[in-house]
Amino acid sequence: MPQGFVYILVSPNSNYIKIGGTEKPIAERLRAIKGTAPYADHGPWQLSDFLHVTDWQLVESGVHRHFQKKQIRDVAGTRELFNVAPHEARRRLRLTEVALRVDHDKTAQIFTNRDLSLYLFKLFQLSGLFGNLDIQRSMDASFITSDLRWMVVHIEYRLACSRVHPSQANQ
Repeated sequence: MPQGFVYILVSPNSNYIKIGGTEKPIAERLRAIKGTAPYADHGPWQLSDFLHVTDWQLVESGVHRHFQKKQIRDVAGTRELFNVAPHEARRRLRLTEVALRVDHDKTAQIFTNRDLSLYLFKLFQLSGLFGNLDIQRSMDASFITSDLRWMVVHIEYRLACSRVHPSQANQ
């Protein structure tokens, strides 16, 4: 079982999304995709979501099977382009069994912290996402750490805000 990542990429220059998997760090894989024809022709690609899983090939093939009727077959040299809305792909990816996720319990535990939930709620308010919740129920923030590693934080509204009532946001 190869531990790795299953990811969803989006591009403003493409009507398609890319659903892929890798054992490598996602930033490294993303750089490779941006420079590889024919995927580069549809870029620039941006990370929409990902999961760290115990068997990336199993999870990736399951997501591909789920969307097989929407797979794009007329773009030569591609196998991982799909005509699927990014939020649909993210929702499907998030249905991955907990047993296949790496450190799921640690990640879920973060959101039980009331202060963090309140902070994320305020972040959503500040970002202006509350006006578009019917369209986008999540946001991504990219950071470069002090040791020059790239980190993406994906925040979903239902996780971040479900425990915080709007009246608490101004406290």
